[in-house]
Amino acid sequence: MTETKVHFRKEEPEKSEAETLAFFVFEGEVPGAARGIDAKLGGEVKKHADSDKFKGKGLEVFVHHTLGKSSAKRVMLIGLGKKEEFFFDQLRRAAAIGAIYARDSTFKSAVFVLPNPSELKSDARSVARGIVEGALLGVYRYAEFKTEQKEIDELKEKELKEITIIASNGINEKEAEEGKRIGEILGRSANYTRDLANAPSNILTPRGLAEKAAELAKMHGLKNSSIVGKEACKKAGFGALMAVNSGSDQDPAMIVLEYSCGKKDAPTIAVVGKGINFDSGGISIKPSKGMELMKHDKSGASAVLGIMDAASHLKLDVNLIGIAACTENMPSGSAYKPGDVVKTYSGKTIEILNTDAEGRVILSDALALAASKKPDAIIDMATLTGAVVIALGSIVSGEMGNNKDLLKQIFEAGEKSGERTWELPMYADYNEHVKSTIADVKNVGIGEAGPISGAKLLEKFIEKVPWVHLDIAGTAYYEKEKPGFCLGATGYGVRIVIQTLMDWKELKKEKK
Repeated sequence: MTETKVHFRKEEPEKSEAETLAFFVFEGEVPGAARGIDAKLGGEVKKHADSDKFKGKGLEVFVHHTLGKSSAKRVMLIGLGKKEEFFFDQLRRAAAIGAIYARDSTFKSAVFVLPNPSELKSDARSVARGIVEGALLGVYRYAEFKTEQKEIDELKEKELKEITIIASNGINEKEAEEGKRIGEILGRSANYTRDLANAPSNILTPRGLAEKAAELAKMHGLKNSSIVGKEACKKAGFGALMAVNSGSDQDPAMIVLEYSCGKKDAPTIAVVGKGINFDSGGISIKPSKGMELMKHDKSGASAVLGIMDAASHLKLDVNLIGIAACTENMPSGSAYKPGDVVKTYSGKTIEILNTDAEGRVILSDALALAASKKPDAIIDMATLTGAVVIALGSIVSGEMGNNKDLLKQIFEAGEKSGERTWELPMYADYNEHVKSTIADVKNVGIGEAGPISGAKLLEKFIEKVPWVHLDIAGTAYYEKEKPGFCLGATGYGVRIVIQTLMDWKELKKEKK
């Protein structure tokens, strides 16, 4: 499908020759930016804002054809809801809804008028970024394998080819243009992540994901020291990864990419992702219902590649190490089994009680590798537990870690970026959940506090490095459409981690 182009320009809305001119509207109000065109249209915008047809409720859309009274062909009003209840992610969602409406109406372009940032208690950079991010995330769809020409033609007919952000006088043009640039990078990197996560496991294997990483390294000049193949991973000492891989015919991969900002004393952050290209559950096999969704179990690894892509485009002032442990989890005569004991990269051992708790097993190798590089912090992302979906649903990710300052920075980045988190406790009492009688740890807990038990196992492999684990099982993909998102992968992880890196502050020393 055609990539949507994104533009920015300084322009008064009433002078715009847009095919579709979109305004963001609070309930019962006409935005200041729309007053000029409202006058041209004889008060039609205000009339509609006050009518039963359009109330300005959250994510409500109304389109008015100007019939030649304005240089713009049509005016679109997108509701933000009540001003006193506004939260910033509502703007992203509104932009997404507007872009989807334009696309599905076969409009080829849409011009979004930048609202007055002060009305949103924000700034021009954030507002422009939010609109662009939302619009790009909204128009995304995954239909790579359609072959019927009629369907292909229908999809092509519904393509939004251009999105433009315009800023009127009084809005900081430089800030707005920078926001557009950041929003475009993050939107595209998140959608790249979605492509990887959505890809069927027979199309994108662990080796295939490593090849995607190599393409990324070549494009951005990243250091690529990935280890690919059964013999290479075995020789490298990735015993946990090899155990999970033992039932699969596909080669495993430990993707390792490094981005250097070239600045002395810049912090080094490691981002680590779970890359199970397909999770059958192994010998502890899953029910068949819903198993097709297990291609999404590589969402953490996909996010690592999206983060490396975005960080490179943005030229962030940090050093970044991206690590993703990738394999299938399949049953066979050679598969690892309940009762096995696995020796990990760190030398520690894991007793396997359930082969379907494989994510934490492969991450033990990836996290130990990350810790060996002595970064200032580690952030890992994994579709780790179904239990976190029961606890938090698909609204927020579970956040757990060993450093209060890092936990706070990531939580705040989530609030800013729209990829929200909620902290779960990591009291020492929970260590009992993963204590094994025959090995250092066991890979499942005691049947309660599942997300925490998973995180407690991971904690054993990060040494003393400040670390946060994001359990993204509920947020990495949607089984049905949500406002601004089609079903499938969401690209979760790219925006929250990049926001964390953009706002990075030196971590406070933890009291012993």
